[in-house]
Amino acid sequence: MRSIKLVIIALISLAILAYTIAFARFNSLDVSVDFLWGSYLTLPFSAWFGVAMIVGLLIGYGLSAVLLIRQAFHRRRLEKQLSEAQERLRQPLP
Repeated sequence: MRSIKLVIIALISLAILAYTIAFARFNSLDVSVDFLWGSYLTLPFSAWFGVAMIVGLLIGYGLSAVLLIRQAFHRRRLEKQLSEAQERLRQPLP
């Protein structure tokens, strides 16, 4: 089962690599981006697209990390409240 999963992952990775190479080959037209401070940078379209994908990926990971930290904090707070409630339930009534 593990070897089948490894083969499937390898095939998917090769397909993505082939698609990326084909995309870069067919989208090699130079695109100039004019920045607000007056300078511009010329790169192939596939490079700009790759940069945009990487920036989006990093922003997504950053937002995901923030949400996971908030969720962990909330979970710890709920676990503390639960343990306090269980402790109160274990105490005998006066």
